[in-house]
Amino acid sequence: DASLARVQGVDALVAELTAVELAEHGVPTLGEVLVRVPRRAFLDVELKTDLGRSVVEVLAAGRGADLQRAVISSFEVPAIERIRGLAPAWPCWLNTEHLRAR
Repeated sequence: DASLARVQGVDALVAELTAVELAEHGVPTLGEVLVRVPRRAFLDVELKTDLGRSVVEVLAAGRGADLQRAVISSFEVPAIERIRGLAPAWPCWLNTEHLRAR
């Protein structure tokens, strides 16, 4: 979500808050989520934008260099392309909102 309204009930945009401010509203970091979620759980990590090397480093630290029991997904082609460039063996899904009927 672009804002905290739906989940936290706070009228604030995520992009306008610091990590400290997000934490104050109960929003965990990806690293914290990876620590809390059992490794046996399958994760679909949906990227809303291209986060580059930082997300690869956090995911590798939390799920291993081969990204065990997880997939990276996004509606954004550049985000998937960046992940494929940084971690070519990782499973990636390109999400879509509309499929045309043939």
